[in-house]
Formats: sequence, structure tokens, C-alpha cells
Amino acid sequence: MKLLASILPLFLFLLLSNLPPAAFAQEKANNWETYKGEKCDYQIGLPGEYQISEETVTAFDDETELTQDVIDYKKIFDLENALNMNATCRQLAEGERDVLSTDFIQDALDAYISSNNIFVAGRKVSKDDENNQISGIIIGARGDSDDSFLTTQYWVGSNSLLIFELELTGSDTIENQDVFANILSRVKLKDPS
Repeated sequence: MKLLASILPLFLFLLLSNLPPAAFAQEKANNWETYKGEKCDYQIGLPGEYQISEETVTAFDDETELTQDVIDYKKIFDLENALNMNATCRQLAEGERDVLSTDFIQDALDAYISSNNIFVAGRKVSKDDENNQISGIIIGARGDSDDSFLTTQYWVGSNSLLIFELELTGSDTIENQDVFANILSRVKLKDPS
């Protein structure tokens, strides 16, 4: 909880204000890699190489089989401090976009929280009609851990679903916070270019 308490005010402000975390984070790395999956509406910028694999999943209709990208990134700062990012992105099956409402995302976050023993410090579910997307975001910690801070985000675009989790473990340092905030600022709709 110590780590959570020290960086929670910044992330609560960012969560509730819709301001990009990059406005507060110092840019340190210049060799960022960007995931832009072919069937994903979103992109994720990461400070270095990431692992990507594909897996077969079933759509919400329990019949349609789809492949999704699984994106993993880990950064170890030292023996006690690390950052882990896990994300999945997949194209939506026909008719799925109609099922994925703000209520659905709220229920998905509730299920995630209870099945993963998450202490929630902040939560927001919103709909952006202009960009035809729905997002659900939580920030908190795993259980009653003193050295964990995480965000889990569900992003529903016009054609895909992105589930993104970023967790920081260890001591609270400026470097840890900067990398965390910089990654968060790079989770967005794909650049049209």
C-alpha cells in the first residue's frame, strides 16, 4: 500500500481528468517500440522490445473462433523493482460490438477485480461517441500489497477489443513512475498514418 499511496494522487487526477499522463511524465527513452496489430484499433508504445504471440479464442457467442495478439513486456529496474505489461487485442466478431456496452465493461471489471483480489483506488467507465469507443479503467493494487500499483483497462473500438494491464512492483521511484506514465500515455487509437 505504501507504493500505491505515494503515486495514487497523480493517477487519480489523470484518471478523472482525461489529461494524458505524458503531460506529467519526463521523456527519458528515445527507442520506443510500438505495437500496432493488424486487426487491432489500438497501439501501445513500450520502451524497448516486447514479446508478441497469437492464441485462438472464442467470441462471446461461444461459437466463433478468433485469433488474438498477446503482447508482453517486462522491465526490471533492479532486484526489487519491476514493471509488467500484459495485453490482448483481437478483432470483434460480427455483432459483438453491439454486446459491448458500458454495462458489459462495468461487469467485466467487477469480475476481474473479484477474481484477482484487486484493491481498487479509482475506477472509470466511459463512452466516447466521437471515436466510437468505450473504455473501462481501474487503478489499484493486488490484494493488500505494500509494493504494488496497477491499472487494468478495457478498450472497445469500432473493430477490436483491447485488454491492457500494467503493474509496477517494488519501491516508489521517479524512474518507475515516469516509465509507468509514459506507457499509459502511449495506449491509444492507432495513428492513421
